[in-house]
Amino acid sequence: MFGYVGLDKDAPAVLKNNFRKHYCFLCRSLGYHYGQVSRIFVSYDVTFFLMLLSDDNLLSKVDKITCWKKTKELSEAVKTDLAKKVAAFNLTLMAGVLCDHIRDGDKSYTKVIYKLMNRTFKKIEKEYPFMWNTVISGYDKMSEVEKNNGSVYDIQNCFAQLVETVAKEFFEISDQGTLSYLIFVAKHLYFLDTVDDLDKDVKSSAYNPLKYLDSKSTIANERYIDMSEIIRTAIMHLKPLPDKGLNAMTVSRIVHYGMPEKLFGILKGELKK
Repeated sequence: MFGYVGLDKDAPAVLKNNFRKHYCFLCRSLGYHYGQVSRIFVSYDVTFFLMLLSDDNLLSKVDKITCWKKTKELSEAVKTDLAKKVAAFNLTLMAGVLCDHIRDGDKSYTKVIYKLMNRTFKKIEKEYPFMWNTVISGYDKMSEVEKNNGSVYDIQNCFAQLVETVAKEFFEISDQGTLSYLIFVAKHLYFLDTVDDLDKDVKSSAYNPLKYLDSKSTIANERYIDMSEIIRTAIMHLKPLPDKGLNAMTVSRIVHYGMPEKLFGILKGELKK
Protein backbone atom coordinates (compact mmCIF):
# COMPACT_ATOMS: atom_id res chain seq x y z
CA MET A 1 0.00 0.00 0.00
CA PHE A 2 2.66 2.44 -1.04
CA GLY A 3 2.50 5.22 -3.59
CA TYR A 4 -1.12 6.35 -3.45
CA VAL A 5 -0.52 9.49 -1.42
CA GLY A 6 0.60 12.61 -3.23
CA LEU A 7 -0.27 16.10 -4.35
CA ASP A 8 -2.51 16.81 -7.31
CA LYS A 9 -0.91 17.90 -10.58
CA ASP A 10 -2.11 21.49 -10.16
CA ALA A 11 -0.71 21.93 -6.65
CA PRO A 12 1.48 25.03 -6.13
CA ALA A 13 5.20 24.49 -6.63
CA VAL A 14 5.94 25.49 -3.04
CA LEU A 15 3.83 22.58 -1.76
CA LYS A 16 5.36 20.12 -4.23
CA ASN A 17 8.85 21.20 -3.16
CA ASN A 18 7.90 20.84 0.50
CA PHE A 19 6.55 17.33 -0.01
CA ARG A 20 9.63 16.34 -2.00
CA LYS A 21 11.95 17.73 0.67
CA HIS A 22 10.29 15.61 3.36
CA TYR A 23 10.33 12.55 1.08
CA CYS A 24 14.07 12.97 0.53
CA PHE A 25 14.58 13.56 4.25
CA LEU A 26 12.79 10.28 5.03
CA CYS A 27 14.98 8.51 2.49
CA ARG A 28 18.11 9.94 4.14
CA SER A 29 16.80 8.96 7.58
CA LEU A 30 16.27 5.37 6.46
CA GLY A 31 19.84 5.18 5.21
CA TYR A 32 21.37 6.79 8.29
CA HIS A 33 19.56 4.67 10.86
CA TYR A 34 18.99 1.37 9.05
CA GLY A 35 21.49 1.11 6.20
CA GLN A 36 21.55 2.24 2.59
CA VAL A 37 19.58 -0.74 1.28
CA SER A 38 16.58 0.32 3.35
CA ARG A 39 16.28 3.51 1.28
CA ILE A 40 14.65 1.57 -1.57
CA PHE A 41 11.57 1.21 0.65
CA VAL A 42 11.03 4.94 1.19
CA SER A 43 7.30 5.63 1.09
CA TYR A 44 5.22 8.56 -0.15
CA ASP A 45 2.56 7.47 2.31
CA VAL A 46 4.88 7.61 5.33
CA THR A 47 6.10 10.99 4.05
CA PHE A 48 2.54 12.21 4.61
CA PHE A 49 2.68 10.73 8.12
CA LEU A 50 6.00 12.51 8.76
CA MET A 51 4.58 15.87 7.68
CA LEU A 52 1.63 15.50 10.04
CA LEU A 53 3.93 14.56 12.93
CA SER A 54 6.44 17.36 12.47
CA ASP A 55 6.11 21.11 12.30
CA ASP A 56 7.72 23.41 9.76
CA ASN A 57 10.78 23.87 11.97
CA LEU A 58 12.09 20.36 11.29
CA LEU A 59 13.44 21.25 7.84
CA SER A 60 13.06 25.04 7.86
CA LYS A 61 16.84 25.51 7.68
CA VAL A 62 17.26 22.97 4.87
CA ASP A 63 16.81 24.60 1.45
CA LYS A 64 16.99 21.61 -0.87
CA ILE A 65 17.89 17.96 -0.46
CA THR A 66 19.64 15.92 -3.12
CA CYS A 67 21.13 12.44 -3.07
CA TRP A 68 24.67 13.81 -3.20
CA LYS A 69 24.45 17.08 -1.25
CA LYS A 70 24.92 16.92 2.53
CA THR A 71 24.58 19.93 4.80
CA LYS A 72 25.08 20.40 8.53
CA GLU A 73 21.41 21.26 8.99
CA LEU A 74 20.24 18.11 7.18
CA SER A 75 22.70 15.90 9.05
CA GLU A 76 21.44 17.22 12.37
CA ALA A 77 17.79 16.72 11.41
CA VAL A 78 18.39 13.13 10.28
CA LYS A 79 19.93 12.28 13.66
CA THR A 80 16.79 13.19 15.61
CA ASP A 81 14.68 10.66 17.48
CA LEU A 82 11.68 11.55 15.29
CA ALA A 83 13.65 10.75 12.12
CA LYS A 84 14.63 7.33 13.47
CA LYS A 85 11.14 6.46 14.69
CA VAL A 86 9.47 7.43 11.41
CA ALA A 87 12.10 5.46 9.47
CA ALA A 88 11.41 2.46 11.70
CA PHE A 89 7.66 2.83 11.12
CA ASN A 90 8.25 2.99 7.34
CA LEU A 91 10.20 -0.28 7.42
CA THR A 92 7.76 -1.99 9.78
CA LEU A 93 4.88 -1.22 7.44
CA MET A 94 6.97 -2.68 4.64
CA ALA A 95 7.55 -5.81 6.74
CA GLY A 96 3.78 -6.08 7.23
CA VAL A 97 3.17 -5.85 3.48
CA LEU A 98 5.86 -8.46 2.79
CA CYS A 99 4.41 -10.83 5.41
CA ASP A 100 0.99 -10.40 3.82
CA HIS A 101 2.31 -11.28 0.36
CA ILE A 102 4.27 -14.25 1.72
CA ARG A 103 1.16 -15.50 3.52
CA ASP A 104 -0.89 -15.22 0.31
CA GLY A 105 1.88 -16.70 -1.84
CA ASP A 106 1.19 -14.16 -4.59
CA LYS A 107 4.70 -12.74 -5.12
CA SER A 108 7.66 -15.11 -5.26
CA TYR A 109 10.30 -12.43 -4.65
CA THR A 110 8.87 -11.28 -1.29
CA LYS A 111 10.61 -14.06 0.66
CA VAL A 112 13.94 -13.00 -0.84
CA ILE A 113 13.35 -9.35 0.11
CA TYR A 114 12.28 -10.27 3.64
CA LYS A 115 15.37 -12.43 4.08
CA LEU A 116 17.54 -9.56 2.82
CA MET A 117 16.00 -7.20 5.38
CA ASN A 118 15.57 -9.72 8.18
CA ARG A 119 18.45 -8.43 10.32
CA THR A 120 17.14 -4.87 10.05
CA PHE A 121 13.60 -6.00 10.88
CA LYS A 122 14.85 -7.84 13.97
CA LYS A 123 16.72 -4.72 15.04
CA ILE A 124 13.55 -2.63 14.79
CA GLU A 125 11.53 -5.26 16.64
CA LYS A 126 14.07 -5.16 19.48
CA GLU A 127 14.24 -1.34 19.55
CA TYR A 128 10.50 -0.65 19.25
CA PRO A 129 8.60 -3.83 20.25
CA PHE A 130 5.24 -2.11 20.80
CA MET A 131 5.24 -0.42 17.40
CA TRP A 132 6.48 -3.56 15.64
CA ASN A 133 3.92 -5.86 17.27
CA THR A 134 1.07 -3.40 16.66
CA VAL A 135 1.80 -3.23 12.93
CA ILE A 136 2.47 -6.93 12.37
CA SER A 137 -0.54 -8.05 14.43
CA GLY A 138 -2.60 -5.45 12.59
CA TYR A 139 -1.71 -7.02 9.26
CA ASP A 140 -2.48 -10.45 10.71
CA LYS A 141 -5.93 -9.19 11.70
CA MET A 142 -6.49 -7.77 8.22
CA SER A 143 -5.57 -11.14 6.74
CA GLU A 144 -8.03 -12.88 9.05
CA VAL A 145 -10.82 -10.50 8.05
CA GLU A 146 -10.00 -11.15 4.39
CA LYS A 147 -10.21 -14.92 4.94
CA ASN A 148 -13.66 -14.39 6.44
CA ASN A 149 -14.69 -12.41 3.34
CA GLY A 150 -14.92 -9.13 5.22
CA SER A 151 -16.07 -6.00 3.45
CA VAL A 152 -13.76 -3.26 2.25
CA TYR A 153 -15.00 -1.16 5.17
CA ASP A 154 -14.06 -3.88 7.70
CA ILE A 155 -10.51 -4.09 6.37
CA GLN A 156 -10.18 -0.31 6.03
CA ASN A 157 -11.02 -0.05 9.71
CA CYS A 158 -8.39 -2.64 10.63
CA PHE A 159 -5.65 -0.69 8.88
CA ALA A 160 -6.90 2.63 10.28
CA GLN A 161 -6.91 1.18 13.79
CA LEU A 162 -3.32 0.01 13.33
CA VAL A 163 -2.21 3.49 12.27
CA GLU A 164 -4.22 5.22 14.99
CA THR A 165 -2.76 3.01 17.73
CA VAL A 166 0.80 3.65 16.58
CA ALA A 167 0.11 7.39 16.31
CA LYS A 168 -1.40 7.64 19.79
CA GLU A 169 0.79 5.24 21.76
CA PHE A 170 4.14 5.28 19.93
CA PHE A 171 4.26 8.86 18.59
CA GLU A 172 2.11 10.25 21.44
CA ILE A 173 -0.30 12.17 19.20
CA SER A 174 -3.43 13.34 20.97
CA ASP A 175 -4.67 16.14 18.69
CA GLN A 176 -7.99 15.09 17.15
CA GLY A 177 -7.41 16.99 13.92
CA THR A 178 -4.12 15.23 13.27
CA LEU A 179 -5.63 11.85 14.12
CA SER A 180 -8.61 12.47 11.82
CA TYR A 181 -6.24 13.09 8.89
CA LEU A 182 -4.22 9.98 9.65
CA ILE A 183 -7.33 7.82 9.90
CA PHE A 184 -8.74 9.24 6.66
CA VAL A 185 -5.55 8.49 4.73
CA ALA A 186 -5.17 5.03 6.27
CA LYS A 187 -8.69 4.06 5.23
CA HIS A 188 -8.41 5.41 1.72
CA LEU A 189 -4.98 3.91 1.14
CA TYR A 190 -6.60 0.51 1.41
CA PHE A 191 -9.60 1.62 -0.63
CA LEU A 192 -7.46 2.95 -3.51
CA ASP A 193 -5.27 -0.16 -3.45
CA THR A 194 -8.34 -2.38 -3.59
CA VAL A 195 -9.80 -0.51 -6.56
CA ASP A 196 -6.45 -0.46 -8.36
CA ASP A 197 -5.96 -4.24 -7.94
CA LEU A 198 -9.52 -5.27 -8.78
CA ASP A 199 -9.02 -6.49 -12.37
CA LYS A 200 -5.81 -8.33 -11.48
CA ASP A 201 -7.42 -10.02 -8.48
CA VAL A 202 -10.51 -11.05 -10.45
CA LYS A 203 -8.29 -12.59 -13.14
CA SER A 204 -6.14 -14.51 -10.64
CA SER A 205 -9.08 -15.42 -8.36
CA ALA A 206 -7.31 -13.65 -5.49
CA TYR A 207 -9.29 -12.08 -2.67
CA ASN A 208 -10.63 -8.58 -3.22
CA PRO A 209 -13.55 -7.16 -1.21
CA LEU A 210 -14.83 -5.33 -4.31
CA LYS A 211 -14.97 -8.44 -6.54
CA TYR A 212 -18.76 -8.27 -6.56
CA LEU A 213 -18.35 -5.24 -8.86
CA ASP A 214 -16.56 -7.46 -11.43
CA SER A 215 -14.11 -4.88 -12.79
CA LYS A 216 -12.74 -1.35 -12.60
CA SER A 217 -14.85 -0.62 -15.65
CA THR A 218 -17.98 -1.35 -13.61
CA ILE A 219 -16.84 1.09 -10.93
CA ALA A 220 -15.89 3.74 -13.48
CA ASN A 221 -19.11 3.62 -15.43
CA GLU A 222 -21.71 2.57 -12.85
CA ARG A 223 -20.35 3.31 -9.39
CA TYR A 224 -17.84 6.13 -9.79
CA ILE A 225 -20.19 8.73 -8.33
CA ASP A 226 -20.90 6.46 -5.34
CA MET A 227 -17.20 5.81 -4.73
CA SER A 228 -16.34 9.48 -5.09
CA GLU A 229 -19.07 10.39 -2.62
CA ILE A 230 -17.51 8.08 -0.02
CA ILE A 231 -14.31 10.11 -0.14
CA ARG A 232 -16.10 13.47 -0.23
CA THR A 233 -18.21 12.56 2.79
CA ALA A 234 -15.18 11.41 4.73
CA ILE A 235 -13.34 14.66 3.94
CA MET A 236 -16.28 16.66 5.33
CA HIS A 237 -15.79 14.98 8.72
CA LEU A 238 -12.12 15.90 9.07
CA LYS A 239 -11.30 18.02 12.10
CA PRO A 240 -9.11 21.15 11.83
CA LEU A 241 -5.36 20.71 12.02
CA PRO A 242 -3.69 22.50 14.94
CA ASP A 243 -1.03 24.11 12.76
CA LYS A 244 -1.58 26.43 9.80
CA GLY A 245 1.96 26.30 8.41
CA LEU A 246 3.39 24.91 5.19
CA ASN A 247 3.21 21.28 6.29
CA ALA A 248 -0.46 21.67 7.23
CA MET A 249 -1.22 23.26 3.85
CA THR A 250 0.60 20.42 2.07
CA VAL A 251 -1.17 17.54 3.82
CA SER A 252 -4.53 19.29 3.49
CA ARG A 253 -4.00 19.69 -0.26
CA ILE A 254 -3.12 15.99 -0.53
CA VAL A 255 -6.32 14.93 1.22
CA HIS A 256 -8.69 17.35 -0.51
CA TYR A 257 -7.25 17.17 -4.03
CA GLY A 258 -4.44 14.64 -4.40
CA MET A 259 -6.22 11.48 -3.25
CA PRO A 260 -9.51 12.14 -5.10
CA GLU A 261 -7.43 12.85 -8.22
CA LYS A 262 -5.63 9.53 -7.70
CA LEU A 263 -8.94 7.68 -7.62
CA PHE A 264 -10.01 9.30 -10.88
CA GLY A 265 -6.59 8.52 -12.35
CA ILE A 266 -7.07 4.83 -11.58
CA LEU A 267 -10.49 4.77 -13.19
CA LYS A 268 -10.26 7.23 -16.08
CA GLY A 269 -8.97 4.63 -18.54
CA GLU A 270 -12.05 2.54 -17.86
CA LEU A 271 -14.63 5.20 -18.65
CA LYS A 272 -16.76 4.59 -21.71
CA LYS A 273 -16.33 7.22 -24.37
